[in-house]
Amino acid sequence: MSMPSVGQRFIIKGVEFEIAHISAEQLRYTSVAGGKQYSMATSKAQSLVSAGDLDLIGRTNTEDMQPDHLSKEEIKIMNYRKEYVQYIFLNAHHPGSKDKVEPLIAEVAKETKDENPPSFSTCLRWFNKYKRSNKNPLSLVPRYSNRGNRTFKFSSDIENLVQKHLSEEYLTNQRLSITAIHANIVGDIYDRDLEHLDIPSLSTITRRVRQIDPYLRSKTRNGKYQANRRYKSAGKSYVTTRILEAVEADGNLLDVLIVDPDTGEVMGRPYGTCLIDKYSRCILAFKITMIPFSAATLLDTLSTALSEGKEKFSGHFETLIVDNGSDFISHSVQNFCQNMGIRIEYGSPRDPNSKPHVERFFGTMNKQLIHMLPGTTFSNPVEKGEYKSEKYACLTLEKLQENIEKWLEIYHQGIHQGHGRAPEKLWEESLKDNPTVTFPKEHLDTIAREIEYRSIVKGRIRVHNLHWHSQALATLEQVLKNTKQSTEVEVYLDSLDLSKVFVRDPRDKKAMIQCDAVKPEYANGLSLYEHEQILSEIMTEGKDDLKTYGDHALQIKRWELWQDINADGKLFAKKKIARLKEVQKNQIVNKKRVKAVKKRAKDKIAAQSLAKSNKTEITKSHENPSDKTLNKSDCDIEPDYYEYERLNSAE
Repeated sequence: MSMPSVGQRFIIKGVEFEIAHISAEQLRYTSVAGGKQYSMATSKAQSLVSAGDLDLIGRTNTEDMQPDHLSKEEIKIMNYRKEYVQYIFLNAHHPGSKDKVEPLIAEVAKETKDENPPSFSTCLRWFNKYKRSNKNPLSLVPRYSNRGNRTFKFSSDIENLVQKHLSEEYLTNQRLSITAIHANIVGDIYDRDLEHLDIPSLSTITRRVRQIDPYLRSKTRNGKYQANRRYKSAGKSYVTTRILEAVEADGNLLDVLIVDPDTGEVMGRPYGTCLIDKYSRCILAFKITMIPFSAATLLDTLSTALSEGKEKFSGHFETLIVDNGSDFISHSVQNFCQNMGIRIEYGSPRDPNSKPHVERFFGTMNKQLIHMLPGTTFSNPVEKGEYKSEKYACLTLEKLQENIEKWLEIYHQGIHQGHGRAPEKLWEESLKDNPTVTFPKEHLDTIAREIEYRSIVKGRIRVHNLHWHSQALATLEQVLKNTKQSTEVEVYLDSLDLSKVFVRDPRDKKAMIQCDAVKPEYANGLSLYEHEQILSEIMTEGKDDLKTYGDHALQIKRWELWQDINADGKLFAKKKIARLKEVQKNQIVNKKRVKAVKKRAKDKIAAQSLAKSNKTEITKSHENPSDKTLNKSDCDIEPDYYEYERLNSAE
């Protein structure tokens, strides 16, 4: 039974919800339209899934390993093991023989600079898993650590010496002979007092050398360029013996004009992206878009070729042969191939024919189909002559795709000049001994995307000036903040459809949170190429608007505004200065008033004291008691006295 995960969407009674959090007891989910929070017991959710009342949408958590479940460390280990297993598949007629396999292990270790190569028993265990799974690279993902013990035909000391001399002396541009290498090995054994051990003979060393990949021997002894030239013509490097051993990829501008299905206006020439199996020449996938050939169109084509939805001509392949261009060396393409365990082989800059089959296919399709369609532009002006391509253009993109699919049926059943067989028959024969492995489309689409690293801000992700949101993403943001972790996450963006993105949950590498566009009316069905063109047009329109105001018009307006601001500032400053002056004036007046009051009060107090002294003398001389009473005028000093005391206390 498939179990839901964080970010998983489901439908109940026609309403779509999204899981925001899962615990052992409770499952919290939100309404996609509105974001209202709900919860139910986890056991109840499991019962609803089992009963079919809860309809899970798209991706689900499964016990089977899937490409988008892998961590970076698991991807690294898977591809590390695949290097050894694949080399054994190609070079060992008896994979169970230690004598045959151990040198191959040493060769891979030398080529990859692996200081601790796996033992024969470990490689055999990996080999058997890989074979039982029909060469599914995910079978090599580690689930437990049990690497086994290393064993050799000779003692470890002798084996190490043999490998050392072969790698350091034979596989060099000094190009020593096998006889010289054998002599050095024997001399080294005696020098180390190891002659009591088994000493390899000249014929043994000769066999070891012959077991080394001829291309590797030529590359290390004669140079990479010479090796590529020599073994391409001999077929050693590029000859395939079974389907899906190697696949060529390329994109091309098709020689036909496409019209808009609604207006009938000519839209231009479309782009085709093709994947062709080198062995059978069968077409694994062919995509047509109006978007220029890019990493996005290649990823979409790769996802189709590997998905389990196709009836035939699909499956996991070992090597992808591409041009050494920016589209193919982009991080998103490399990430996808690493997740899928696919090796990328780039064409040599000095070898334009590194992928001849896909280039010939485009030529064949042009002659047999494209140049026969109305609105064709032909390959050159000579072939076109006076033909009016725009006048006769009438095919829509959808109709062209239908015509190509019908023609591909004829192509697969016809005799191919390259090998003299019908591609479909050759595929079916090889398929009997080489079963294919495919993967769920929704898992492939998740990783067949451009990868960006962004921080979550208020439950949103921003890439290329667009925003996507999710309730589960908002919850993840709070959890990361509460645990003092970085809110930067991996964002998987489909450059051909910006309606949604996926965010990998850093807590659970298997959980991918779907985030919808904040402006779906704009982003639905919109490609990154179209979005960038729209932004470019907006910028152009803005520049055109500026031109209507004349040269330096905005600069003049800004200067006038600045002058007004300065004038307003000066007026404000004058008013402020006036207010300050008024305050200072009042303060000066108050100080003078205080001094005058203090002086007047002091004079009255002095006069009072003098008056009292005089009255005392008069009283004593007349001896009249009634004269001891003060007159009313003696109290006139009281108001100024109290004001004097108040001013002193205020100070």
